[in-house]
Amino acid sequence: MNIERIQHYIDYFSKDDFEFFSKNGWPYNYDSGVDEFINEFYQSDLIDTNYLETMNKHQKSHIELIKVADKDLLKSILTSYVRGERFSEGTWAEAISNKIFLNILIKLKELEEEAYI
Repeated sequence: MNIERIQHYIDYFSKDDFEFFSKNGWPYNYDSGVDEFINEFYQSDLIDTNYLETMNKHQKSHIELIKVADKDLLKSILTSYVRGERFSEGTWAEAISNKIFLNILIKLKELEEEAYI
């Protein structure tokens, strides 16, 4: 995912008072922007097929890990949340509410900008 798309989703997930999802029974209903983000993730270079192995090596919370993560670890964390919805409904809602997606994207942008310096 290039830096322009990352910035697009930083802007999107930074919105206050925006309904990213709703839950009226089952399943969660996500805004089309969330679905777009997930679809774009699957088409990007951000997927980590070994995310379970990587995540099992780390004992800190994801919020703490994001602060110190390199790109590979960020990819693992992001993949775990994206794939997690399949196994545990509401994982994306949790990632949005706790600003996990937003913080991962901000950190990815910082790392990309550092790489160009």
